[in-house]
Amino acid sequence: YHTPNDTIGTLNFTFMSNVVKGTVATLAQMAEIQHADSWWMDTEVATGTHEVFGCKVAISPNPAQSLVKIEMPDCASQKTSLSMYNSLGQLVIAATPIEGGQHQLHVSHLPKGRYLLKFESKGMNWVEPIIVE
Repeated sequence: YHTPNDTIGTLNFTFMSNVVKGTVATLAQMAEIQHADSWWMDTEVATGTHEVFGCKVAISPNPAQSLVKIEMPDCASQKTSLSMYNSLGQLVIAATPIEGGQHQLHVSHLPKGRYLLKFESKGMNWVEPIIVE
């Protein structure tokens, strides 16, 4: 972190470079999703139910510590896959099919932070932010 009294000699350019790289990687990942045929992103970070792909989707808890429960009961027969990305835009959980309208995602092995859940179905993408504590 920096103060108004910093000089060129006290600035930590490695830290600043890593922040810029992380920001650019996250924006690049988001751009890929936004350039798909269709997309939707909810910026609300809260446990709740949303309608996506014509289905009600519930993700809980959010924030999560060990397990995230994803429920899509109205779309149990619909092919939907789920991937998870960290704040650097790196894939941390590969595409996983959601079968039977529900899925449990184990996140206890992940570092604390903000992540993006990416849902794919019927050629459409949807992203939901989630926090791991």
